[in-house]
Amino acid sequence: MASNSHDSWNHALAELALNHDLLRSDSRAVMEEILGGNRTQEEIAEFLALHTRKGGTAVEVSGFIEAMYAHAAPISITDRAVDTVGTGGDGFHTINISTTSAIVAASAGARVVKHGNRAATSKSGAADVLEALGIRIELNGSQVAQLVEEIGLGFCFA
Repeated sequence: MASNSHDSWNHALAELALNHDLLRSDSRAVMEEILGGNRTQEEIAEFLALHTRKGGTAVEVSGFIEAMYAHAAPISITDRAVDTVGTGGDGFHTINISTTSAIVAASAGARVVKHGNRAATSKSGAADVLEALGIRIELNGSQVAQLVEEIGLGFCFA
């Protein structure tokens, strides 16, 4: 991969335009750029279009995952927990059932670590629903863990 982020990004786009697979280091660098907020929505869309056209590989996905793990906020909880997450893309603009399910499951005694985001293709994402209920969504890992311990439900803003 090229030495600086601009060169790295352009190198990855050029490889994808030629239908070449990316190295793990290439895909990790691309995801680092995206997660670091260094790329515009248009640049990300261009990358995604090229990558979708070529098709992904396990090696590329492993590079993406490495970058995501490096940016993840760890949560330390003592017991098992479940996550209810939806794709947000049912296309029918139905209610946000995964968030509703998380609340019901926690009310029934399950320990839930819910993760989600704002609406992308639907009327409401998990973050939108929780904010409408007056729940703070921008919490660090220890705050989420504390909520899971105290009330059985914590939210990780993805």
